[in-house]
Amino acid sequence: MFRFTIRELVLVMTVVAMGAGWWIDHSRQDRENYEIAAGFHRALKTLQVQHQKDLQDFVANWNRGRTEDHERRDLPEHPIGNPRSELP
Repeated sequence: MFRFTIRELVLVMTVVAMGAGWWIDHSRQDRENYEIAAGFHRALKTLQVQHQKDLQDFVANWNRGRTEDHERRDLPEHPIGNPRSELP
């Protein structure tokens, strides 16, 4: 029948052990990568919500500042005038 030497059996066991070790490590890395990606996804959603709030605040402040500028322009001119316009 088949006759195997010790060297051949050790070689087959080594190849099988390397394959099994690679498969176990690869499946663990997939799980870790999924957990990391899920964490990044949660963080990005949180940042997106915060960014939207910041953007709304910025636009509100911008519009308020523009309104204040228009209100300042509508004020009557200072009785003394603009001292800088009289500089040579």
